Amino acid sequence: MLKYPEISPTIVKLGPIEIRWYGFMYVLGFVIAYFIIKSEVTRKKIKLYSR
Repeated sequence: MLKYPEISPTIVKLGPIEIRWYGFMYVLGFVIAYFIIKSEVTRKKIKLYSR
């Protein structure tokens, strides 16, 4: 029988503030998506807005 790993959902706890894994992954995903979109816009010379 496989033993289920006991991983704490909290990465860091600073007083009353906790940073959890799923929140960190959401932020990481948005940051990575931002940089991928930014590089594709400059590489393909896409206009996202008009001035």
